[in-house]
Amino acid sequence: MKNILPIPAIALEDCGAILGRRGAGKSGTGRLLLEHELNAGHRCCVIDPKGDWHGIRMLKDGKPSPFQIPVFGGAHGDLDLTEDMGEMLGKMIATHNLSCVVDMSGFPSLAAMRRFALAFASALFKHNRAPLTLFVDEADQLAPQQVPAEMAKLLHAMEALIRQGRQRGIFMWMLTQRPQVLNKNLLSQAETLIAMKMTTPHDQKAVRDWMNAHDPEQAKGVMAGLSKLGTGEAYAWVPGADFLERVKFPLFATFDSGRTPKHGEKVTTIELPKIDLSAVEAALASVKPVEKEKPATKQSKAPDDSAAIRGLQERLEILARENKFLLQERDDARALLNKVRAVLGQSPVYDKNLASIEHKMPDQIPSPSFTQAAKLVQSKRENNATLSIGAERRPLAALAQVYPAGMSEAQWAVAAGLKRSGGTWSTYKSRLRTAGLIEEREGRYFATDAGSSVVGGIDLPPPPGPALARWWAGKLQSVGPMVDVLVNVYPEWTTKDELANTIGMTASGGSFSTYLSRLSGAELIERDKIRGIRLSDAIMGHN
Repeated sequence: MKNILPIPAIALEDCGAILGRRGAGKSGTGRLLLEHELNAGHRCCVIDPKGDWHGIRMLKDGKPSPFQIPVFGGAHGDLDLTEDMGEMLGKMIATHNLSCVVDMSGFPSLAAMRRFALAFASALFKHNRAPLTLFVDEADQLAPQQVPAEMAKLLHAMEALIRQGRQRGIFMWMLTQRPQVLNKNLLSQAETLIAMKMTTPHDQKAVRDWMNAHDPEQAKGVMAGLSKLGTGEAYAWVPGADFLERVKFPLFATFDSGRTPKHGEKVTTIELPKIDLSAVEAALASVKPVEKEKPATKQSKAPDDSAAIRGLQERLEILARENKFLLQERDDARALLNKVRAVLGQSPVYDKNLASIEHKMPDQIPSPSFTQAAKLVQSKRENNATLSIGAERRPLAALAQVYPAGMSEAQWAVAAGLKRSGGTWSTYKSRLRTAGLIEEREGRYFATDAGSSVVGGIDLPPPPGPALARWWAGKLQSVGPMVDVLVNVYPEWTTKDELANTIGMTASGGSFSTYLSRLSGAELIERDKIRGIRLSDAIMGHN
């Protein structure tokens, strides 16, 4: 069973990338290249986050294929795969002459998948010395453009594989349907690009950037036809072989285990042909770390609570990050309170005496100069002096920032850094309206001419666009990574699951829902049951 490739075979002697939207034929092309490499007797490893590659063991008619390689993990695995096996499996693959599929689809979360991948990639890079073609499907999940702090080590390990891995015999091929999310440091290292059908501007930009680095003039012709490619078609660019052509990849020969079933179709359960695992088990045994003998105790062995402990550790990390923002909010509130007390001629408060003056919060402290503010607007304009109007300046300044435009009440409260649910907010709003410094029109709030003048010096927000979206994100706790992803995909929509996966969270988790609610409550995003989530046109300036 020979594969005739429409690209130079030399392309597989270096790193590459296969990019394409869903249904373009990206996974099929990857499978075709895997079959070619196995036919050539080359050692291969597939990192499979979705559970789509086990079909390499079967032909389309269900008979065994020539490629009887082991599958670790997943619903069809020959051997179980746990997240603590990353280092051991990476070392085994690096030091033994065998090919395999590493199916991570059975892991309980993306975080678990990434923990495994960190240990695996580090061990593979450390120990490998013989040629190995490494296919990484859904590569953006392991090396995204927006990297949370806890993913820095994994990104470094993935970069090492593609930047320096060639010196150790590793030729990494990345597959993704979201090239705009794949980390640019990795994509730029691909020596071959197989660009399949892509229609979204952000995805196309990622391809254009790679091509412009090689030949901007030739890139123009490719980009013009990228959205018109059919299934299995691609622009294949191998600069090292002086090859750039529009090609058609043939169908792969093995069983299509990643095919999407059609409506009404009965999905049958497949069973992979059994293989002799004795060599694989021996290889695993040779790299299995020797367990230290534990001293005998009279107590019975406690159950393995490692998963529960990891869950608690992750929860503690989340709470620690949220506590950081709460402490900042406390410090901001204390600073504001001290400004109010300074106006009233009172001494500042510190942690030790903060509780003793809780009954004197700003909504209960009259501002002696506030009622005079509106009357003094004209004189202020004449002498250009900034009036002190007490604690109400904060919400007034928020509206003055966007004068003469206005905000919804939700956006106004966010911009002011205050909560609408408290009596303080209602008091400020009433005082500002009574003094003629703000007005409400059709459910939106505006600073009046007097209000915009009396508030004094302010920092204006950026114009609508990515900078404004990030300006808003800076006023909401913990939503920065989420907004960065939404900026990158705009004007396209993304699903909750895609958004959560990209920032390393779980869509069903409480923290993810909280962050999403903050964006929704501030009217910064649009939500659609079918299309998903995106930033609002008003924020991005596409009204």
